[in-house]
Amino acid sequence: MSQTETGRGLVRWGLIGAGLLVGVAAAWTITRDRAADPPQPSSVADADRAADVTLTATIYRPDASLASLTPTPTTVETVADLSGQVAAVAAVALGDPFIPTDVFVYGSTAVIGYSSSLRSRFDGGAADELLAVAGLVNSVVATFDAIDAVTIVIDGRPAELFARHVDISRPFGFDDSMTALP
Repeated sequence: MSQTETGRGLVRWGLIGAGLLVGVAAAWTITRDRAADPPQPSSVADADRAADVTLTATIYRPDASLASLTPTPTTVETVADLSGQVAAVAAVALGDPFIPTDVFVYGSTAVIGYSSSLRSRFDGGAADELLAVAGLVNSVVATFDAIDAVTIVIDGRPAELFARHVDISRPFGFDDSMTALP
């Protein structure tokens, strides 16, 4: 074997070794970062236990004219964890039969899931749907200091429309433009 072939072999093995070293370092970094991540969020399914917390939620409901939302302090029986509390407020905000299937809290965003059957059960027009979504979002954001946005998903996946009219493809923040003036 010539010195040139030996040199190429060493370079090849050196590159392989460097690649392995980079891979190990990346794996260590990912593992270290995952260890620092907060625990995985809880869901509504985890909250199937007796209510042990009473909180006062600000529920935004359509007024008598169905033209704007009126904030109403409401007592809600719920569980201790934040996801369960958001689920309880969301259920009160939209009422039966629009009970969330899943609720997760990621950082300061509540992700609230509904079944696609919501679309066939919602019998209002565009204005009613807009009031329902705004009421839901405002109720959750106004009640919880830790939440500043709400994302609505259908059947566990992002969706474009809530029922038939309102675009839910992006997170919503508190919006007082539909709130009745005192």
